[in-house]
Amino acid sequence: MNNQLIIEELFNLMGYMLTSAKGLFSEPKEYGPLRLVEGVSRLCSILTAMDKDNRSFYLDLQAKIDESKFSVMSNKEEFERMLEHSVSKYTDKLKEQ
Repeated sequence: MNNQLIIEELFNLMGYMLTSAKGLFSEPKEYGPLRLVEGVSRLCSILTAMDKDNRSFYLDLQAKIDESKFSVMSNKEEFERMLEHSVSKYTDKLKEQ
């Protein structure tokens, strides 16, 4: 991924985060965690293209998030399990650094 494309993707993520923050004042409270994990999913896409050494980590994390992110609206326990799993995988990866 070239620098211009990375800049464009990050700029789009910035817009998503800003409009999400604005929307949270009037949206259901469940949208907050949903929007945060959506932001992580989008970051995984960017990092997958930039960091070939950790590509499988980003792809796996993104897949797990995308598989369960909408469960926050109907099955909060499933959403919380996904978050616990994602945080655990992240901290394991962090320890490797």
